[in-house]
Amino acid sequence: MAPVFRDTTQALVRQLDPTGELIPLGSIIDVSRFRPFCLVRRKRKGTLFWGAQYVKTDLSLRDVLEAGTKLPVPKKDTKIKIQGNGEGTMQAGVKTTAIGIPVNISVSAGGSHNNCLEIQKLSIVDELESLKKWKLKKPEPSFLKKLRERGENLYMVTEAVETLKDAKLEKGRKGGAGISIPLLTAMGLKGSFSFNTTIHVSLGSVLAFRLKQLVIGEKNWDISHLKDKKQKTFLSSDGSTTQRTGQWPESSSKEHRGFKALQAEVEAEISILKNLTLERREILLDALLGLLGQSKALQELEDMMNRALDLEEPVIQGFLGGPGDTILAKLQDISGKLNPSWAGSILYLLGALQELSKEQQHLLAMSVEKEILSQQLQLMKTILDENFLRTEAGPFPLHCELLQSLQGEELIVTQALIGLCGLDLQGDGPLFAWDPDALPPLCALYAALSVFQALARTS
Repeated sequence: MAPVFRDTTQALVRQLDPTGELIPLGSIIDVSRFRPFCLVRRKRKGTLFWGAQYVKTDLSLRDVLEAGTKLPVPKKDTKIKIQGNGEGTMQAGVKTTAIGIPVNISVSAGGSHNNCLEIQKLSIVDELESLKKWKLKKPEPSFLKKLRERGENLYMVTEAVETLKDAKLEKGRKGGAGISIPLLTAMGLKGSFSFNTTIHVSLGSVLAFRLKQLVIGEKNWDISHLKDKKQKTFLSSDGSTTQRTGQWPESSSKEHRGFKALQAEVEAEISILKNLTLERREILLDALLGLLGQSKALQELEDMMNRALDLEEPVIQGFLGGPGDTILAKLQDISGKLNPSWAGSILYLLGALQELSKEQQHLLAMSVEKEILSQQLQLMKTILDENFLRTEAGPFPLHCELLQSLQGEELIVTQALIGLCGLDLQGDGPLFAWDPDALPPLCALYAALSVFQALARTS
């Protein structure tokens, strides 16, 4: 199950834009980013199976165009109020079931007792054509040169949904059927294993956004209004697309379909980690376990790694401290720069962890400690292989021996880990209920388990 902020933004997007063009913000850390004119790019180690596909660049269109460019003020649309119901849940339906316990998100804003969230849309869509009168900056900025060399695409935020008041987002779980919470807390999770989360979002925070792709030639530039996967941002002098020269090859998963595509993608990442020395793997594993449950520290590590790879310069130790610095040190080559392959696989893991809740990350650490990753992976493979392409909810069979291979606390941890994805594996079986909405977090969990197992190998 995604954290409360992502639950809220995803539900908001479902209500405001069922077409899917509006993109929910994935992290509360980025609420001041992704505003109109901001430039973003696809995630370096993104995946089609889960999570955010775009990351910030800390740059805007102004950084691309000639000096003196005057950007228009974004248009403010009519205010929208998302009113909570009597139970304090959003009308957008932010309600899931995890390990048999109903989960509700309530929203209250500006000290009001009405449980509402006030938002508005900022848009520059009507100004896009007028922007083209401004010329590209010369000489070409260094960051554009690097993106051109790597063949990366660049996108601009054209619409953003922002809050009009300070808001409080709460996620709580009502009592009911399912795994006993006292039993979980008795397993050492008391204090760190919270089932009630409250976060505060300030006035002017971006919750969702829309993008348009930039098309940049040698002299001119344009904004693409078409959804063409073959369209590239950077064009050569003859108008053809710039060839990719970066170190991130196309995923082998494109040769497969369904669960086999996910397996191919994951295998490509863990094969790199398997080739590391035992000492390096052990140190990386311990450091990563030390960050589980700390969303801010994990995000800072990902940002630092992306920045270091972009600059292609040696990493300076000391900015992150603790496990973060340890991970950076073990991903460096002899020049002091991050090894692109090693760093890429860890970025892939960090992306998967972002899709999992704090509770799940704690359960992952417990699974590593109990050495039950292989049993959990076998269970996950069976579930995903049989249900990956199913688009409707319904029963699915699961051989009882897969669950019987886990006993006591091991079974409880595994059921909770998968249950928090939205798939309840409690009961006597052999039939369990499949929920298509659980697929993205299940894919992320499968990837995370696979990476941790690769790092935990003793040979």
